[in-house]
Amino acid sequence: MKESDKNFSYSKPQIWICDLTYTQQTVASDTIPMAIGCLATYTEKQLPWLNPIKIFKYPQKLCDTIEKEGFPEVMCFANYIWNFNLSYEFAKFVKKKSPNTIIVFGGPNYPVVEKEQIDWLKKNNLIDFYIVKEGEIPFVKLIEQLVSKKFQLEDVKKSKVPSAHCVLNDGTVILTPPAERIKHLSEIPSPYLDGRLDEFFDGTLMPLVQTNRGCPFTCTFCVEGVGYYNKINKYCHEKISLELDYIGKKMKSIREKGGRNDLFIADSNFGMYKEDLDVARELAKTQKKYGWPNYINVATGKNVKHRILETSKIIGGALRLSGSVQSLDPKVQENIKRKNISAEGLMDLALSASEIGANSYSEIILGLPGDSKKAHFNTIKTVIEAGFNSLYLFQLMILPGSEMSTLESVEKYGMDIKYRILPR
Repeated sequence: MKESDKNFSYSKPQIWICDLTYTQQTVASDTIPMAIGCLATYTEKQLPWLNPIKIFKYPQKLCDTIEKEGFPEVMCFANYIWNFNLSYEFAKFVKKKSPNTIIVFGGPNYPVVEKEQIDWLKKNNLIDFYIVKEGEIPFVKLIEQLVSKKFQLEDVKKSKVPSAHCVLNDGTVILTPPAERIKHLSEIPSPYLDGRLDEFFDGTLMPLVQTNRGCPFTCTFCVEGVGYYNKINKYCHEKISLELDYIGKKMKSIREKGGRNDLFIADSNFGMYKEDLDVARELAKTQKKYGWPNYINVATGKNVKHRILETSKIIGGALRLSGSVQSLDPKVQENIKRKNISAEGLMDLALSASEIGANSYSEIILGLPGDSKKAHFNTIKTVIEAGFNSLYLFQLMILPGSEMSTLESVEKYGMDIKYRILPR
């Protein structure tokens, strides 16, 4: 790649947002990048004078665009546990070739404790700003500050944009409090309906939608278990309906060409709320109209069994019901703050699913705090006897951004953390 000789425009900057995936053996993260699409459409709505924001999923496309166009004023990366190394290598290259490009990271793969955040930022010092929690509102404020201060980086950092963590030249770390969340999610223009995501309907990636954000549960192994996400905010039904119809039409064409025909719903507890019944009815319409989706990848709700079952009946065999107990040992459940989830209800789900002809599965995690060989085997035995169609066994993965990843939690439960190769 050639070094950029582009003259930067600080009054109308070019912004690129990347949600990168490995592609060597397979496309590891195989969903359409809806989240960064939302970030782009919301930012352009609030700052209509911006140049259109470019979004990227495939590393090669990003390389080709850099080769052709040079570097943007702002390059952003969605940070997950599965793509951080890939994204940071791109950040290294960008900073080497174009030191004035502002590097912004954001996403759940980030510590929750202040001291650990400070250490992380100093270790990964090529990142100019890290956006914590929900990104739309603070990202808009950050771009406004960059433009108003003519990209004088130190001045922007000292302006203390909410949710924008950074390190000053003298080593001082600025950890601003989280920005407010968007309460009415339909304020975010749909990246599907404006055609922003059309290029990603390639037969390889799976469409991803979200009908709400947040989770009322406090599981310590999950990023959404922290208090910030406990309030559920929702999209309006009209927007969801229009999106599903738009996606269904696209997927019909893809299926006819031999591509995939499924859907990923990013909700944490689909089927647990009354609005989910309306979403299910819309999906039943697209099934009839377009033959899509024939399979839905989603985590169904952990309580309100009757509504989950009704949701499943509406969509037919496309939805598998999850009764993911993780552990049925009372002490383990207490340690992971999962006592407000009805274990009995999850177990009853398997029997009820078989009665309506629906498939069901359960997940169990080995190595949770307080777990033992005996407790683990007892959970497996109970779940098998409950009649779930499938059983998935996982080793505990420590996710940065979760309560369980904190040094306090690690020391409290004497966890011996090691690395291993991830599948795919």
